[in-house]
Amino acid sequence: MLGWSCILRAAVAVVAAASGLAACSSSEDGPTEARALCPALAGDGDDPLQPALVVLDDAGRLTRYGIPDGRPGAVRQFADPQAPGPAGARLELMGRLLAPLPGDQGIVMLQRNAAPARDVVLMLEARTLRPRCRFPLPKGIRYRAVATAQDRVFAFGNRAAGDGRTSALYSLIEPGSGAWETQVVRHRSQDWFVQWGVASSDGHSAILTYHGADTTGADLVRLEGSDDGMSGRPKYVGEVHGAAEPNGDAFIATNGSDLIRLDGAMTATEPFKVPADGVHLMHFALNAAGSAAYVSSCGNTPSVHRLDLETRELRRTRTGDYCGEVLGVVGDRYAALGAARVEPAGFPISPTYRLRLVDVEQGGTGIALGQGVVQAVLPIPAPR
Repeated sequence: MLGWSCILRAAVAVVAAASGLAACSSSEDGPTEARALCPALAGDGDDPLQPALVVLDDAGRLTRYGIPDGRPGAVRQFADPQAPGPAGARLELMGRLLAPLPGDQGIVMLQRNAAPARDVVLMLEARTLRPRCRFPLPKGIRYRAVATAQDRVFAFGNRAAGDGRTSALYSLIEPGSGAWETQVVRHRSQDWFVQWGVASSDGHSAILTYHGADTTGADLVRLEGSDDGMSGRPKYVGEVHGAAEPNGDAFIATNGSDLIRLDGAMTATEPFKVPADGVHLMHFALNAAGSAAYVSSCGNTPSVHRLDLETRELRRTRTGDYCGEVLGVVGDRYAALGAARVEPAGFPISPTYRLRLVDVEQGGTGIALGQGVVQAVLPIPAPR
């Protein structure tokens, strides 16, 4: 793959001309990967970023919360992330709407807009959440997830075909291309509604997971640049049901009740037992090292479970009468828990999750973060 000497030169030039953004830095400037991706981002020499959670809610508010006090800092208002589609239906499943830029220097955000407006990928400053670069996505496609890997930016979504059928696809943009390139993974035979999408850390594979009216599972796609001759050929993995996250050259994913690891090339699966009572397990979080996974459990003892992916050691931390979905973790200690109160039968009283910050060393109900219904969470790790 090409390096980020000056990514998307043509596209950025258009955006810069329209928005007054800075031009690409020269190689002598020694830009970070993040600045190469969006030259108008804050430059080198800034103080290290402090740990935080960046949270998007259902009102389109993006807020940066400090760790461990949960105090709100920067706040920006964007479009409603659950914007109605062409038929007016609202999509209640959370998508992967936030992703980190290389080097933890910025944030990629998928801004969903009501049709017929295009969805947009925004590049934001990590400290202020200020938008710096804007890349409109292709027309006629509704996107559900955004990801970065190596020198590429990915957006995953659907193109409607009528009669409840959709095509599943991803769009990517590379250095110097100046335009999105779209690849269809599943043609419009059924409702291939994309719930989640992400690329592997090495940039050789991508995964799209489905939650349509008559579909589930996931497609694993080898990307151009992989060395096994399988570029562009999807492999269906029926065990997947829910979110997925990169784990080196592999993925960790949910199957509705437990976690599984998927080999990025062969689709071989390896199960991980994380006994989560009273939860239809759809979301989880990995720590920054990718060595441990966190899930929420309801039932009679609501808790956060931490599973060491190498030793299989399982640790449980009580969370009072709250449970739901772990959506992010900072410092292997502070979990962003999309939570609802548990009823006497051991199930959440409401399927609408509001965010709480839980210290998984101390346990307890944690701190409420904001008033909105959570749509996406991005952990900002401690300085390295």
